[in-house]
Amino acid sequence: RKAAPRMQSRNITGSLFSRIITPAIKAVGRFFGRITPSGAIENISKKLMIAGNPMGLGAREYYGISMASTLLGVYLAFLFYRRGTTTLNVLVSILLIIFFYYAPKAWLQGRVKNRQDKVRKGLPDAMDMLSVCATAGLGFDQSLQRVSEYWDTPIGREFGRVISEMEMGFTRRDALRNLSDRLEIREIASFVALILQTEQLGMSISDTLHAQADQMRIERRYRAQEQAQRA
Repeated sequence: RKAAPRMQSRNITGSLFSRIITPAIKAVGRFFGRITPSGAIENISKKLMIAGNPMGLGAREYYGISMASTLLGVYLAFLFYRRGTTTLNVLVSILLIIFFYYAPKAWLQGRVKNRQDKVRKGLPDAMDMLSVCATAGLGFDQSLQRVSEYWDTPIGREFGRVISEMEMGFTRRDALRNLSDRLEIREIASFVALILQTEQLGMSISDTLHAQADQMRIERRYRAQEQAQRA
């Protein structure tokens, strides 16, 4: 008598959102994104890059999702309007269109701001570590590599990308300028300008980084106080 074949269990990794919902959203985005205007691609790509490419969305996929969201809002508004032309139904219809039109834009802008805030928050500590590494005798590139390996944070990953670009043949100046352009954060732009100037003048990078980190902590504290006062 032959033994019954054993069923091999298949390990399913990832959450329900990442396995089912995210691919479905991206499929909808690809379908509607085929007619994306070429002029909108660059601007959307820039924002997605600053946001850290959430959900792995491309510019056309995001544009398609925005279109699908707007069409959904129009459809729901039409259903409400068909129930009767009362003031409430008309108002709800208008609000539905506005909400579904702006929801994707608000979501992306929120992701952009959230990631920029995380980079700002981690930058002073990252510069302190860069300074410690430089004092210990490591070069600037090695210090960036050490921070990127030590911290799995937005700023750590961005430093890792700078190293990757230099390994691909970019000069340090170009890789750092790409970092500044990629994030559009004033503190990062100041950091890059300071490093390039320090390198050009032959000054001590460790002392410069310590001073810049202290200044950024002061600015971060002032920002927190302003937000608390507004709240």
